[in-house]
Amino acid sequence: MQSDKDISKQGLSDFSLEEKVGQFFMPAAFINDSEEEITQLEALIKNAHIGGICFFHSRASAATNYEGKKEVPYNKESYQTLKKLIARYQQAAKIPLLIAIDAEWGLAMRIENTPQYPYALTLGAIQG
Repeated sequence: MQSDKDISKQGLSDFSLEEKVGQFFMPAAFINDSEEEITQLEALIKNAHIGGICFFHSRASAATNYEGKKEVPYNKESYQTLKKLIARYQQAAKIPLLIAIDAEWGLAMRIENTPQYPYALTLGAIQG
């Protein structure tokens, strides 16, 4: 992976059209994915020049589980897992990735054993 300094000096002019287009994409990444799925995302990062990833807890907690038929895994090591995955995905990238997480009410939404913020509805109901 190139350093941020090298990339900023290089500028976009040296990027292929495919690399430029790839930078617009930010697929979902799941903290509790299988090794096979992690490897597939690494390949996507390498081959499609993805610009970033957005972390979610697991595929079972995603919108694809609207019927609630999949069991949501509990991973007490999810924070450490997240750190390892970020490093691994950054290693796969030619250009440093923009990393995001879907956590509008705190990290506890995606990472076990972390503080949870109040829901937006609760904050809106506070009378001052």
